[in-house]
Amino acid sequence: MELRGYDPEAVMGMVHHIYWHPYDEFAPGGVHSLQQHALTLVVAEKYQITGLQAVICNKIKSRIASEDYNQDDFGGSRASCLLRDKTG
Repeated sequence: MELRGYDPEAVMGMVHHIYWHPYDEFAPGGVHSLQQHALTLVVAEKYQITGLQAVICNKIKSRIASEDYNQDDFGGSRASCLLRDKTG
C-alpha cells in the first residue's frame, strides 16, 4: 500500500492508532500542533478510520477551548469546521 501525497507524520499517526498505540505518542513531547492534528484527520477521513477521527476531533476541540483561536488562525484548513461550536 502506498500513501503518496500525505504528510509522513500523519500516516505514522494512523498506523500507530491501527496498532492500538496513542497516535500522537511519537510527537515531540507527546503533543502535536493543531496543524499536525488536522493533517492526521485528513488521512483518517480518507481511510474512514472513525475511531481516530473521534480522537483527533476531541484533541483539537480541547486545544481550541484552552487557547484563544479564531477562524483566521486556521487559514481555511479542514479543522476550521471544528470552530463553529465556539465562534458561532
